[in-house]
Amino acid sequence: MFQLLRQQYSRYTPEMVERITGITKDNFLKAADLFTSVRKDGDMKKVATIMYAVAGLSTTFGTQIIRTAAILQLLLGNVGRAGGGVNALRGHSNIQGARIWAGVFDTLPGYLKVRTQTDVDLAAWLKRINADRLQARSLGSFNYYSNTPKFAVLI
Repeated sequence: MFQLLRQQYSRYTPEMVERITGITKDNFLKAADLFTSVRKDGDMKKVATIMYAVAGLSTTFGTQIIRTAAILQLLLGNVGRAGGGVNALRGHSNIQGARIWAGVFDTLPGYLKVRTQTDVDLAAWLKRINADRLQARSLGSFNYYSNTPKFAVLI
């Protein structure tokens, strides 16, 4: 099976990728080197993941993109290992899931906001992330963030 896959994709040289996609050969090789660097010198401790959202499927060739990502991950040995594989962030997950998994730069797992320079200690951080929710709490509205002090800890 691997030999058939190798034969199928052998024609996709960096030059052909450049001709088809418009990405320069150098940029393609840099991207390929960056993505495969988790296996540098045979290192099997690290894995890579590919995350895609609605845009990954909203084209006429979207399923081919996802299939190619899966094949790449299989070839690199990233499927079936913790943290590896292909992860769909579709629909509701695109909004909620990315925040649950810390796939967005400003959010920690569990929707918690990332610390800023003004957050000098845990109390300041809790005050900032709850600031706009304190009024709702006084009105008897209890939500996820109003309970943050009960489960957020400083590590």
